Amino acid sequence: MQKLFLLSFVAFFMACQKTTPPAPSPTDQLRSEVMEIHDETMKYMTEMRQLRKSLLNSDGSSTAETKQAVSDLLLADSLMMEWMHN
Repeated sequence: MQKLFLLSFVAFFMACQKTTPPAPSPTDQLRSEVMEIHDETMKYMTEMRQLRKSLLNSDGSSTAETKQAVSDLLLADSLMMEWMHN
């Protein structure tokens, strides 16, 4: 009986040892990097939308350069939304 208790005791403590977590895969590392960049750039979303509205409401909103800038901002926003839903 004592041997069984001792064996159970040893097995229990061996099972409770800390295990080192597996190293993150390259995919996990890349996902982490992408999410860091995503989180950093999300801080500017409100400002970007306000600037886009300012461009549309400005006196020079009819210039080709302004139209292209607004178009680029809308495309970037659309692509970001698509990325978030996939």
